[in-house]
Amino acid sequence: MIIDGIEISDPELELDRNIVRALVQNLADTNDSISYGELATLASSYGIEVHYRQLDIHLEHIQRFCRECKLPTLATMAVNAESRIPGPGYYGLYRELYPDTIEFSNEDIVASSQKACKDCTDWQKLYNFLEIPESAPSK
Repeated sequence: MIIDGIEISDPELELDRNIVRALVQNLADTNDSISYGELATLASSYGIEVHYRQLDIHLEHIQRFCRECKLPTLATMAVNAESRIPGPGYYGLYRELYPDTIEFSNEDIVASSQKACKDCTDWQKLYNFLEIPESAPSK
């Protein structure tokens, strides 16, 4: 798959799918954010082992997929366990993908993006885009 000129290999894409599954399942179960460590554990339960330090590139892909599907940025739900906010790499890409937010504070971006994710009921669009065969879980 190629998105925004970035070629994503089949193994990377399969891991992206598992991380999307984990993020959407966590939203359905808790309607809250998930730490990188918890996300890695949950994503690994779908069959491919992932360490939390490997998540950054996959969360970048997911930001791009969500924009392509005109959905809230699901990657905003993955957070540092202590600070409960996304890592620093999240904001630069967010502002690149959504240039109208260039003047927004990091806190405003997270608050509005997390609220949009919590309110979203159409994650099936993302599942369809990524060709995830099962139905997206709902709240």
